[in-house]
Amino acid sequence: MRPDRTPPDDMLRWEWRTKLVGELRELFTGQRVFVATDLFWYPLADDPVARERPDVLVAFDRPAAFREAYRQWDEDGVPPHVVFELRAARDTRAAMAAKQAFYDRHGVEEYYLLDPQNGSGIGWVRGEERFELVYPLGGYSSPRLGVRFEEGGGELKLFTPDGREFRTREERVGEMQEELRQTTLAFE
Repeated sequence: MRPDRTPPDDMLRWEWRTKLVGELRELFTGQRVFVATDLFWYPLADDPVARERPDVLVAFDRPAAFREAYRQWDEDGVPPHVVFELRAARDTRAAMAAKQAFYDRHGVEEYYLLDPQNGSGIGWVRGEERFELVYPLGGYSSPRLGVRFEEGGGELKLFTPDGREFRTREERVGEMQEELRQTTLAFE
């Protein structure tokens, strides 16, 4: 592949990152919930090598302010509560297993590995001490987020607690423009 060409799965992963971050930020507007994408998380102050860069992380009871990194020691010791990874074609099983082990070891409550290319996902939720597998993911609702996952027909969909499907920002803007148009027509 030429260096000036973006692989299609990278574009799809970017769309999913923006969809997840946008919908989660909207869902938790006005609350102390930090939602970020592509941000380094450092769990240990004395080990700068121990870090991971989740596609999306969510931390509750944390200010929704911009950060250059999520340094757990600066966050009252609070690890991200929920982490999403979006599988890319180049991801190896070993690399994804290492991420899952890292998230488990450092106290993440929920970890979801989504594969938008294949329309599937798998999850892990903290049990007594360790992650417990959530599979199949279809029909499952995140205990922390209230978000429901649906799989079928080669598609993966997420829904807010009130049943609204996660949308891309473009879809959301289109809906808002249509609502505005309808409101304007009603007053003419």
